[in-house]
Amino acid sequence: MRSRVPDEWVRQAEGNAEGATRAFEEGRFEQALRMADEAVRLSQKICKRQPGIGLWIDQLTSRLRTRAEVREALGHHRAALSDAHEAIAAHEAGGNPKYHLFVPDLHILLAELHAALGEREPALRHSGVIEQFRQALDSGDENTHLITARTLNRYAAVMLLLGDHERADDAARECVEILRPRIGQIRRISDIVIFGRMVYHLAQNTDPLDAEAAVKLIPLLQDGIDQMAMTVSVSPLAYGDPEQRDRGLAVLNLLERQSQLLTVLGAPGAAAVFEHHSYHLIDEPVRTWPETLAALRAVTDEAVRLRADPPVLGS
Repeated sequence: MRSRVPDEWVRQAEGNAEGATRAFEEGRFEQALRMADEAVRLSQKICKRQPGIGLWIDQLTSRLRTRAEVREALGHHRAALSDAHEAIAAHEAGGNPKYHLFVPDLHILLAELHAALGEREPALRHSGVIEQFRQALDSGDENTHLITARTLNRYAAVMLLLGDHERADDAARECVEILRPRIGQIRRISDIVIFGRMVYHLAQNTDPLDAEAAVKLIPLLQDGIDQMAMTVSVSPLAYGDPEQRDRGLAVLNLLERQSQLLTVLGAPGAAAVFEHHSYHLIDEPVRTWPETLAALRAVTDEAVRLRADPPVLGS
């Protein structure tokens, strides 16, 4: 007969795990680490009391992964590596097989950590699991598509750290191809931000950049501008939030790149309109952005159609 796990252990472990996740998402990393430590400690204690129980193992591996992410954010890369390896070992020993992308996800985390440490060979070795995410797309499951897009974003960042720009570009392109048809249904801000950043990456790194490439990139970049702008809060209370500032800056960067693409296309007047807004949109109330951006989309639509400046440039 198995020893009973006290309900209090379970409640405390759950409470600390939830608190760690919340603190991590809010950027309170030191607090997140303290709570993650306690969640992992209690989960290990529960697994020791009742070994081999899938539910307890799944909870432990999830909490180890959270702590690894927190430690990564704090720059404790070696400790994070240890957590990730422990989570893989625990899952492979008795985790739920339905979570078939859990271990590949941890290998991507290991690749990120090794890349941050400048350890090229292990980073490349662990990043090879990206093929498992690509293969998972055949399932047709929407959630799997979103998970794969997020993972491709992380993989692209690893490749950039390793100096492999071709693989980074391929990953960015795949990520955009997954997200673009779904962008109207996506509600998670971080997914929209990934789309905007990957679009910007493609616009920055397409080579050769000629009029033919610009014709394809301009509508894509306009989607990125519109979607990224939607992640900027209309509330003045949000202006002190670093994430809000970063997203606002990303919109300006996308507008600036759109100006450059319009110049390549042969539409200097339209390019000047976008260049103006890349400096001054941030001065406008966010509630007016949709109207401004709708006018800008009309400019790009006509510029792409004509491959020249539209007769009327609007704003």
